[in-house]
Amino acid sequence: MAISIILPLFAERRVSLLMWQEMYRRNTYFPADEERRIKLIIFDMDGVLFDSEPYHARAEKMMLSRCGIHEELGEQAGKSHEDIWKPLIERYQLKISQPELERQQNALTMQLMRADAVLLHEGLKEVLSLLQANGIQAAVASSTSSDMVEEMLSYYGIRQMFCCVKTGSDVKRRKPYPDIYQAVLRECGVEGRNALAVEDTDTGMRAAVSAEIPCLGYRNPTSGNQRLDLGCATIEKMMEIPAFLQEK
Repeated sequence: MAISIILPLFAERRVSLLMWQEMYRRNTYFPADEERRIKLIIFDMDGVLFDSEPYHARAEKMMLSRCGIHEELGEQAGKSHEDIWKPLIERYQLKISQPELERQQNALTMQLMRADAVLLHEGLKEVLSLLQANGIQAAVASSTSSDMVEEMLSYYGIRQMFCCVKTGSDVKRRKPYPDIYQAVLRECGVEGRNALAVEDTDTGMRAAVSAEIPCLGYRNPTSGNQRLDLGCATIEKMMEIPAFLQEK
């Protein structure tokens, strides 16, 4: 499938923020073909906006201990809390509901992150500001429940930079199903070919691709060993987002 986006092609994907700002100033990368123009960039939250995956893992172990469960679950990055907790509830006949377990785990995760003063990923605010200044919408699509997503975005002072925030609370099926991405597209009035997703896990990438949205794989070491080959490119820093992908 041909995937074209608005941003320019660089042999070296690692574009400095200074270079990107200069290109915005010169207005050099809006193609004449309106059908090719990216109008919306959709960010996953955990592992993309900040390094929260290790804290989810720590909170999960604490919750397992509270429930008297001594089981190594392995790599869980990218999985929804529903997918993690429902099998455990059935297997161990837990007397607590999945939503309540999720609420408690999210509260622990936020507590741990605040205690360690976890920062936003470098360059994220600059990227969001530049998108906003040039008429490109930014949105969040996260399988995490709405209470944590809204609280974390507000805590970091970036909620107002997203025109749309969809969470696991807004859809019946969480990632890897495309529902959450489809919901973002509907609310923003943008077609998949005019959007770009940024995901750090195989699960998230499958959701974006299933919604027919080109996806950048954000390689984050704290998100575990993820297959990111479903995407149209792989990046390691926020400031690599302005890369142009031509028809392959």
